[in-house]
Amino acid sequence: MEGRDVVGMARTGSGKTACFVLPMIERLKIHSAKVGARAIIMSPSRELAIQTLKVVKEMSKGTDLRSILLVGGDSLEEQFGSVMGNPDIIVATPGRFLHLIVEMNLDLRSVQYAIFDEADRLFEMGFEAQLTEILHKLPPSRQTLLFSATLPASLVEFAKAGLQDPLLIRLDVEQKISEDLETAFFTIQPIEKQAGLLYILQNIIKVPIGNPDATSNDATTSSTERRKRKRDDTTKLGIAPTSTLIFVSTKHQVEFISALLRRANYSVSQVYGSLDQVARKENVEAFRSGQSSILVVTDVAARGIDIPILSNVINYDFPSEPKVFVHRVGRTARAGQRGWAYSLVTIDDASYFVQLLEFLGRKLVWNGEKEVNFAKDVAAGTIPRGELERLSEWVARVIDESSELSALKSVASKGEKLYLKTRGAASSDMIKKAKTLIQEEGWRKVNPLVAEEEKPAFEDARMKLLESVSGFRPKETVFEIGHKGSKGKTLAAEIMRTRRAKITIKSDEPEETTNGNTEHEEVKPSLGAGTFRDPENYIAHFEPGNTAEERGYDVNRPTHSFAEASRAAVMNLQDDDGATFAPSRPKIRWDPKKKNFVSRANDEDGSGEKSVKMIKGESGVKIPASMKSGRYLFSAEFLLMFRFEEWQKAHKTSLPQVGMSENSFNRSGAGGRKFKHMKSKAPKAPDRFRDDYHVQKKKYDQSAEARKEGDRLRTLDQIRKARALKDKKKQKNARPTRRK
Repeated sequence: MEGRDVVGMARTGSGKTACFVLPMIERLKIHSAKVGARAIIMSPSRELAIQTLKVVKEMSKGTDLRSILLVGGDSLEEQFGSVMGNPDIIVATPGRFLHLIVEMNLDLRSVQYAIFDEADRLFEMGFEAQLTEILHKLPPSRQTLLFSATLPASLVEFAKAGLQDPLLIRLDVEQKISEDLETAFFTIQPIEKQAGLLYILQNIIKVPIGNPDATSNDATTSSTERRKRKRDDTTKLGIAPTSTLIFVSTKHQVEFISALLRRANYSVSQVYGSLDQVARKENVEAFRSGQSSILVVTDVAARGIDIPILSNVINYDFPSEPKVFVHRVGRTARAGQRGWAYSLVTIDDASYFVQLLEFLGRKLVWNGEKEVNFAKDVAAGTIPRGELERLSEWVARVIDESSELSALKSVASKGEKLYLKTRGAASSDMIKKAKTLIQEEGWRKVNPLVAEEEKPAFEDARMKLLESVSGFRPKETVFEIGHKGSKGKTLAAEIMRTRRAKITIKSDEPEETTNGNTEHEEVKPSLGAGTFRDPENYIAHFEPGNTAEERGYDVNRPTHSFAEASRAAVMNLQDDDGATFAPSRPKIRWDPKKKNFVSRANDEDGSGEKSVKMIKGESGVKIPASMKSGRYLFSAEFLLMFRFEEWQKAHKTSLPQVGMSENSFNRSGAGGRKFKHMKSKAPKAPDRFRDDYHVQKKKYDQSAEARKEGDRLRTLDQIRKARALKDKKKQKNARPTRRK
């Protein structure tokens, strides 16, 4: 409210949207009669932008403030009309907003507030070029606000946002996820993940099978009544106890998991980034209204989406960053409601699991250690083996019987391999701790959440037998099997026996203690090459928890760290002439595909791709040339008409200038006064062969007399205008005119 720039962080579901919408409405108050938008809200995804617009409209009831939505996938011509309607508040995604700025040549000098919602996601999604160009258009006097649930403490990452003396506000730093959220982590083999997902849905959440709306799907009931009835029957206090959101890594996994769950008779909706915008809206609305119980999504829905009926979140693919986990599970347990989050953890995900434990600062509890508090502890363990094997057999049989599922699984597996290649790797410390964690006995124990299920009498004996078989390690190698005795000696077998004997003797050697006695002692693992620090007992000069926290909050990209790039831009040395000394780095690199040297700058802005033509914006950054879209009207003359110009011509309108009065142009955007026809034309002479010739002749004579009368009664301005036009023609033609 004081007009200062703010960087705000609070845990997900705490009301950050209302935090910046309410003061904005209080400052704007009423619709401005002058042309120009006064507030811009940038969102990283379409769903979040739609939700933010809904909140803005609900909170601005009782005012005449105008707000519009500009997102990709919607009609560009309709958005032309929305912008021409002189809105006060614009909620947009960066790509489409920059497209309209370039296409319409928008003037943003009137903007007073620039709000970046989920700011860290905006900066790490590759919107740097778009944001730089948009910020270049905004006036320096604006107020800039950045909000997110996971913001780094350092402001260097946001140096390009143009912050001026910002105020950093970080709430709930210690409580990173909701205290009403209960979590459970299930260790599982990668090949059994589909069966583990079905076990959670069937045995833990107990999602009903079939279409929830099937009982009321008759011809006499409208869709609105069915949705209303479904919500009233299944939700209490706005929460549906079986509503589930499933996060997967790629859009191909979304297609495969959705098809598999439909085969299991579940009602499923799906959303991913490249899905058509209309389909995305319909699927999200179907899940919100209760028509479907399960929504399978990628991380496109992990940020800021508020689904009031959501109770459960499942991480089918474990996130590689702790802050992604925070945003995912933050979709439930919002506004004081209870919620559950279930995660499947494979051996490959163990390092990311350890990284999450350090980030959250919670204790890992195995089955049988103590009474588990699922809201404060991290409970981990496997799924009961009997049910898991039964479901695994069902999944394998269904996939073999269905050619569609087989094809979807093949495509999803290929997409997952590409995703794993681009996924950021965990640190070496996390990998070492993960190896130790996997060796613990609790990794193979049943999760405390499902440990109390009734088991058959032979289940314990069966599990012991399976553990003994899985833990069996032969004493001989393949080189030694069948090669015992003097007749079966081979060179490979002798080498392995000699090697084993040396290892056994070395491990059996006694070590000398500090007292001089020799006894067998437990050998401690190495503390790292060239270091004296014990990772468990060493007290550093900084708090280790804060380091893990900031590392989890960091804005990282797969190729480079945006924070490091910004810090390099901040520390510049200049000579006397003002030239900047940049660190020496090769400006070109060798491209093996093109078999030539290419510029490194093209790798960052995308201009290295032949299929993408780039142009320079006003800020100097390269943007796609498709931002200025158009078509050739006449192929012979190559006359290019841009889409906005074509739209203006079709609607007989023009773009008003910022600052002019709204009353000086109509709502459609036409500049100046409305067009008034001043031309008078003689009517067509009547046809004498018509039956009503005399009637038409009378009207014609009256019209001719009226025109003569109008000529006699011309105003002084009309006479002066006619004389000026006549003089202009005379000077142009250089001919004398005959006066009457």
